[in-house]
Amino acid sequence: MSNLMNGVSNRFCLVGCFLALAGSVIHGKAQGIESVVSETITEGASIEKDNQPLDLDPKVKQRKSRIGLGFSFFSGTQSSVTSNESFSSAVGPATGGSINRQYADGYVFQDSSDNLGDLRLPSRTHFFGFDNSSQVNNVPLAGTIDFHEARFNGGAYSDPANDGFSPGVELLYNRLLKSRERFEYELEVGLGFHQFDYESRNRPGDFEVLTDTYELGGIDPLAKGTPYQGSFLPHISGSPKIGDLPNRRFNSVTGQINGGTEIDSVALLGRIGPNVRYYINDSLQISALGGLLIGYMSAEVTYDESQQYSIAGNNYTQQRQGRFKGNDIVFGLFGALRLSHDINDRVSVFGEGRYMHMQSMNIQDSMRVVELDLAGGIGLVLGLDYRF
Repeated sequence: MSNLMNGVSNRFCLVGCFLALAGSVIHGKAQGIESVVSETITEGASIEKDNQPLDLDPKVKQRKSRIGLGFSFFSGTQSSVTSNESFSSAVGPATGGSINRQYADGYVFQDSSDNLGDLRLPSRTHFFGFDNSSQVNNVPLAGTIDFHEARFNGGAYSDPANDGFSPGVELLYNRLLKSRERFEYELEVGLGFHQFDYESRNRPGDFEVLTDTYELGGIDPLAKGTPYQGSFLPHISGSPKIGDLPNRRFNSVTGQINGGTEIDSVALLGRIGPNVRYYINDSLQISALGGLLIGYMSAEVTYDESQQYSIAGNNYTQQRQGRFKGNDIVFGLFGALRLSHDINDRVSVFGEGRYMHMQSMNIQDSMRVVELDLAGGIGLVLGLDYRF
């Protein structure tokens, strides 16, 4: 009996030890699971917090409109000045005799004999004059004399001139259309007044030279001295007579333009397009905007030039002066990036970089063609806006 009781007692002790061990294991696993669940919940809450939209001031959310004022500075716009000159009508047609022709270095007119010729030349005139002995090419029983006229044809003087600093002012209106988390989708319109000034001065220029060559028919015009000026009636001592039928040709020379052209222009530019605003934090935003441009441009051109060139070793100078105006409607596109900072719940300051791509504007008079090109202009706009 005593042995039986001892066996039962030992079995109960083993069962108790087993239950105690099992309880300890289950308790440890439960604590581990609880720790993992707690960490998962914490991480989930953190992720959810990061994805939530900013908790903006309710007053800010209720204000859907903004008005703003900005000061702009543009660089990279260009102008070019090309020649619209033609040769003086005084040089007359390329063919035909008994016609009055005036040149930069002389003249050939109809004389009192109605340009009576001889056996060598069918028509001659003693009513001519020339400035330089280099114009004469004497050959026995033949020879020629050259007369010249030139017109400005462009060259380096026509290279584009840049406006390094073009100030302006701009008004804008912005309307919130939709918001989502950190993004706001807006429509913005703006109206800006800008001034663009250009200058082209003291540059080389290309000239087209007209040369009319007349036959001498064996006479020597240098015998009367240089310069020589014949008259309608022959001189008492006798007057040389040259042929009156020109042989015309053209060539180019490079000269110098002293003085220059000044262009004063203004532009009234309107724009409209979408604006996407992203809130970096409660007070700092970055925006991307772009859209259409339409503008009214007006320009006044003033030129005062001394044109200098050389022909056959002789130097010539001619003056060109003029003033003209013009205006036009131009269209284009723009794109910009803007950084804004809220001073309070109503007022923000901003800085913006802007690029414009627009049509060029052309105006002209009888001697000059001016092209104003705002395409490629890069601007900086600084300003503030007010929410309401």
